[in-house]
Amino acid sequence: MNDERASVRSGPPERSRGILRHPPFAYFWSATTIRAFGGAIAGVAFQVLIVTVVNATPLQISVLNALGVVPYLFLGLIVGALMDRWSRCTCGSSATASS
Repeated sequence: MNDERASVRSGPPERSRGILRHPPFAYFWSATTIRAFGGAIAGVAFQVLIVTVVNATPLQISVLNALGVVPYLFLGLIVGALMDRWSRCTCGSSATASS
């Protein structure tokens, strides 16, 4: 009868509940959370500074926001094309060595 109750129990196994108790993962998780929170605050602060200091119109604010994405698009295309031309083994081992 106890076996039936154990098999009916659903949910993740007991060992997955303590993932935050592992210091490396806890450091990684907390650093990622703080970085995301800081990025959100910086985004809002950037908008407030544009409005208060520069007295920008909504069109100018949207243009500045769009220009903030351009470097990622441009560099992403160039680096993507270079990575396609290089050997996959060379790229993988150099990425692993750099991190």
